[in-house]
Amino acid sequence: MNEVIKLLNHHRSLRKFTDEELSEETIRTLVGAAQSASTSSYVQAYSIMGVTDPGRKKH
Repeated sequence: MNEVIKLLNHHRSLRKFTDEELSEETIRTLVGAAQSASTSSYVQAYSIMGVTDPGRKKH
């Protein structure tokens, strides 16, 4: 199998989150960057969900 295809088929993304809260300025900066990111078909569609309930964050 092609090495690039093998890499793509086996790629995983693991995330480890902290309890650190983001400032309003950081959130605005991140949202602005996400809105400016290139997308297919130039749609620029996005969804952002802010979760603050510790119980929901566990899932």
